[in-house]
Amino acid sequence: MFYIFFKLENKKQLIQLYPTPLEELEKRAAELIHSCGGSRLVDEGDIFQFAALYRETAIYVMECAESLKSLLDEYRQYLCGFSIIISSGHEQDDLVQHFHNLSLTTSEENCIWMEDSVRDKFSDYLEPAKREEYSQLFPVQIKVDKLLSIEERYRRFIKREDLIPSLQNDINQWLYRQDESPGMVMTSNSQEETLNILRTILDDSHHLIENFLLIEPAEDFWDPWYPLCHFINKDFLPHVEQYLSGDDKLVWKEDKIFLENISRGDWYLHYYDQIEIDFLKAVVLYWRGCLKKLDTYPTPPVLIIRNPGLFSENSKILISHFVALLKESFPRQKFLLLTGDSDGPLPEGLDDNFRKRSIPPMADEDVRLKAADVFPELKLSPDELIKAYKAEGRRLMSLFYFLQNRLEAIQHTRTDLSSPGAYLFGRDKCSIEILSLCFPGRYCLTRSQVIEFFHSRGISLPEIEERLKRFENLGYLRFLGTTGGLWCRPLELAVLEETPGFDGEELTEDFIRFLSREMEDGKIGSLSGLFYYLNQKGSIDFGLDILNRIIHHLLKIRENDLAEDLLNSPLFENRTLTFSQQEGLHNIQYAGRLRSALLRNSKEEISVKLDAGYLSLMEAQGACSEEFLLQQAHYHALNGDSELAQTTVKASLFAFQKNSDHYGEIRANTALALTMLSQRKLSASLDYFEIALRISEQLRDKEAALISGKLMVLSSYLYGNLSLALRSLERHIPLAQKERNRETQIFQLFLKGRILFELGRYSEAFKTLKLGRRLSKRYFLTKESHVITSWMARSLCFGHNEKIADELLSRQSSNLETAYFRAEAAYMSGDKKIGISYLEEAFREYDQNPLYIHEMDSWLDGYRVIEGRLSDKDFYEDVLLDQARGFYYLLIGLNGEPEKAWEGLAPLCRMDRAYNQQPFGYYFFLYAAEIIEQTGIVVSETHQSLVSHAFKLLQTRAGRFDSQQMKHNFFRKNYWNNEIVLKAQELNLI
Repeated sequence: MFYIFFKLENKKQLIQLYPTPLEELEKRAAELIHSCGGSRLVDEGDIFQFAALYRETAIYVMECAESLKSLLDEYRQYLCGFSIIISSGHEQDDLVQHFHNLSLTTSEENCIWMEDSVRDKFSDYLEPAKREEYSQLFPVQIKVDKLLSIEERYRRFIKREDLIPSLQNDINQWLYRQDESPGMVMTSNSQEETLNILRTILDDSHHLIENFLLIEPAEDFWDPWYPLCHFINKDFLPHVEQYLSGDDKLVWKEDKIFLENISRGDWYLHYYDQIEIDFLKAVVLYWRGCLKKLDTYPTPPVLIIRNPGLFSENSKILISHFVALLKESFPRQKFLLLTGDSDGPLPEGLDDNFRKRSIPPMADEDVRLKAADVFPELKLSPDELIKAYKAEGRRLMSLFYFLQNRLEAIQHTRTDLSSPGAYLFGRDKCSIEILSLCFPGRYCLTRSQVIEFFHSRGISLPEIEERLKRFENLGYLRFLGTTGGLWCRPLELAVLEETPGFDGEELTEDFIRFLSREMEDGKIGSLSGLFYYLNQKGSIDFGLDILNRIIHHLLKIRENDLAEDLLNSPLFENRTLTFSQQEGLHNIQYAGRLRSALLRNSKEEISVKLDAGYLSLMEAQGACSEEFLLQQAHYHALNGDSELAQTTVKASLFAFQKNSDHYGEIRANTALALTMLSQRKLSASLDYFEIALRISEQLRDKEAALISGKLMVLSSYLYGNLSLALRSLERHIPLAQKERNRETQIFQLFLKGRILFELGRYSEAFKTLKLGRRLSKRYFLTKESHVITSWMARSLCFGHNEKIADELLSRQSSNLETAYFRAEAAYMSGDKKIGISYLEEAFREYDQNPLYIHEMDSWLDGYRVIEGRLSDKDFYEDVLLDQARGFYYLLIGLNGEPEKAWEGLAPLCRMDRAYNQQPFGYYFFLYAAEIIEQTGIVVSETHQSLVSHAFKLLQTRAGRFDSQQMKHNFFRKNYWNNEIVLKAQELNLI
């Protein structure tokens, strides 16, 4: 182990005199030493340690000491003097006192000193120097022609001096000439070499390409959002605001939190209906901030897309939409595509008149000269060198490792290794262990997690850092920011794991325990990335659990194709599964495919799956059997067998509870509540919704809480207790807005508008519905916008704006609901006959086409099933049809046919039906009372009794009260002011 100690004279007094400069110096010094592979030894000392793994470690330490001296020289005006001491091989217990004693013997300030005991390790790099008398320290003077480290040799070898001048000229013309195309396709046989060339040409000394400009494909990974999510620099997100101005700053405050959530985890965990539109707009705003930041660097802000042919089809679509938005927002934006095939397909929007430039392999003679310059110790004949160059595919990176292997005399009998792999074979066990974890874990691991795991196995931090740094410097690994994901050079990992001393089973078991702890602590950002690892290595039971969660989330957001693609992909290939694990995998696959078919409502597809035996095991066994049972319940509910559905859901709920699967309990309780709802058991339904909501809140699962809350409100609205529904909406609308769940927010605003309409608060209803329509138009939800417009017109109609209401309704599509609302507008205008004609025509259309009912038959409007299609499909149609017929009988009764009107209304004016099935049944009693009052017809009921019945039903719908007096006080307030309340007040019922 090497150590660097730096001492500032009179440090305490300096901190008091110059607190800000000294704080900045301390921070910069720590960052500098850390970047060189060092780490702080003790929290309060200025001692940093370096691992001594490689012969070049001495070079890193020397370079670090030199850079530290330059940094301290910058702050000379604030310092009284400093000393830098390099040492090695001490016990850590006495280091602080030891270095303090050494610093007292330095004869000259502001210099680098080296301890006598370590000088022999640096002798190759130092000029001869005389030790100070009575001191253990030597002054340090580094040789000009010091030895090359392998990293330095690597950088020199892959540098393309032969190509850079001409390519620099071409790229400058393309970047800065007005008539140039927005894009360039650059073809080469090695994109890593091309990226290295671009770092030189674009003057990327600050690593902006990897941090800001590069979009890379996620090979053999199913998640289409991964490339764009990891294009975002998570470390820059907190600083974007300072580069924005005006309205952009206000929008960014919301987008920042949204992008942080999306980029740090899986997008489908934060899904809502307009997530793609919002995500792309937020990324464009993020890019605007990036452009402002990049203005301060010489590197031009060229967006680089690597290997476009390797993106999945869904990724290509997403990137095409992103590129189209960038072109629209930044017309001068440039795109650079790196590919191995100039004729291969490009993402849509990136294939129009792009310039093409190829990067040819280095010429044989130039290769010979470069090898002689970088590897002067090797004495290869030109023919042997060129033969090796061709065998390595004319790639400089591969040739470098061939030559380095020769230099280090690395020889073994393995012929199934490439040159980069051969360089690693037989190396120290820890290096192979790092690669063994990073390759399959490359879509979820962070650099800090790799360090933490190996540190927990007893390896010192400097050693881990030095190994990672070497892998990064030699192009084996490249970590993508601080929140997960890394790029790995393709290697023969299975062969490398045969390195003597490597124990893969023990490593994997330790790592699975580590992942489980990380999962419990909420430190695993990506379920998809975790499953990518578990699908190849580790606990199959753990993998099945994660797979089940992913499939559930994808189907919950109706990403059926993605879910089925994942289910049909190779799962746990070439791995031995126990019988129980095979059963669990089959349950997950069967449940996922069945639910996908149910969500598509494809009877043909469901029939095929039944024939294939998906429901042959009515009592599912093994892992994830509870999920299979839940999907069976969905199937039974779809077929109208609510009793069997309820029994199956209960079995599923018990299984979730037994396994302590709280997320499964949320879904099972919700499904059970829906089965109760379909049987009109409102009280029981609300209880189960309440349980699901409470579990969601305890788990902080905001999405599940939204769904449970929405269904609770819906149940209250449909089957009684409007007051509870309205109070719940006041709580849930802000939550839906905060979570950017637009469709839920619009639905809740629509429901609130309808409740306010029922209360008779027409002006408030109109304003609320108008807000819902504005949102639906903003997010291109055309059907929802039309339906909300119809209810806005109805609110205007009862608010004494009948003409405007009829004009709005006349522009709506023709259906039974529109005809019903137009008939109401005609009645309010005093034209009963035209209202009758509207409804009669609508009834004729409905008789011919039962689908002629409602614009919103595919939207979740309060009468349709929201999750799993568990309630009665035809309930809303019955309600709306009865409402329209009831109003039709009112019109014909007032138009001179009271007997016919009563004959039609009498079957609807039944207390049992009204209480149990018809949420708006009180209107039928009001219509009958109106006919008696206006025409004087004598029937079995009196005007007062009918109004009383209507008011009793309205009281039931308003909510539960402890006493009659409370009911009367509630309605005396100007809270309910619809027609029935007014009639009840006239008759002194209140």
